Amino acid sequence: MIKRFSAYLFAIAAALVLFVSCDKVDPPYKQASGGNQNNSDTIFRKILIEDYTGFRCGTCPPAAVTLYSTLVPLYGEELISIGVHASPGSTFTNTTPPASYPAGAPVGSFGTDFRTPVGEIWLTDFNVTANPNGMVSRIDYPTSAQVKLPGAWATAAQSIYHQPAKFKIEIINAYDSTSGNLNCNVKVKVLQAVSGAYNLTVVLTEDSVVDWQVWYPPHVPQNIPDYVHRHVLRGAITTDPLGDQIFTGSAAVDDSVTSPFTLNLLNITAINPVNPALNIDQCHIVAFVSDAATREIFQVEREKVR
Repeated sequence: MIKRFSAYLFAIAAALVLFVSCDKVDPPYKQASGGNQNNSDTIFRKILIEDYTGFRCGTCPPAAVTLYSTLVPLYGEELISIGVHASPGSTFTNTTPPASYPAGAPVGSFGTDFRTPVGEIWLTDFNVTANPNGMVSRIDYPTSAQVKLPGAWATAAQSIYHQPAKFKIEIINAYDSTSGNLNCNVKVKVLQAVSGAYNLTVVLTEDSVVDWQVWYPPHVPQNIPDYVHRHVLRGAITTDPLGDQIFTGSAAVDDSVTSPFTLNLLNITAINPVNPALNIDQCHIVAFVSDAATREIFQVEREKVR
């Protein structure tokens, strides 16, 4: 099924070249040393792209092509993505068959609810008014320019690429397969002196979820039963949807905060009451630090649960 989706991606990638060529990323590209560290061990700021999508959104798969066939290969580990299934009015995310039910889709299709409480809050708070859309480290808030069409993601990513990081994030996961308990410690260390208030947001994501997706013509088939949904947001582990405060006032170089979290992955109804089933082997913890006032994300990391 994954091979089938890869074929879809390569088939449309050529057709999208004309649209994404204006978003060419200029050198330098990824560092030879991998991750976001260069040969002098300088830690750089990683990029977070939040892809606001929906399985009934037929123009959303080309956005995934832009993200996973162009940007992710280009930036590698320096770019982290979250697929946020949230749509204004739940137009593209609802599981109740509407009058315009996709032609030819069998009964029972499009029945998985990918919505999350935190995703719905972000949708409203950041004024995401259509799909597909996204944010790139939430830059340009609150001008409404924080919400960007897929064609603008590359330019936005390049604008913050290779900046020396203000923070370093370390995620340490310990998962007990017998009890289902995940103990997660997130350490944030200050690399540049900062002032103001900064928040830590920690979320759970699940990669490579195979399920239904609409893809508008000329794509065939239009109703894909085995589409691969990437890095799907499954819920927020931190209490505040916009992050829990970890620094306020001022913080000096080498100051650090370690935040512990516990979650039972066999029952995540506390963070996702409508769709708690997980493939734990495909789950990640994503943690990011943002400015509480500007909402801009200054560092992000991702680590597999096990």
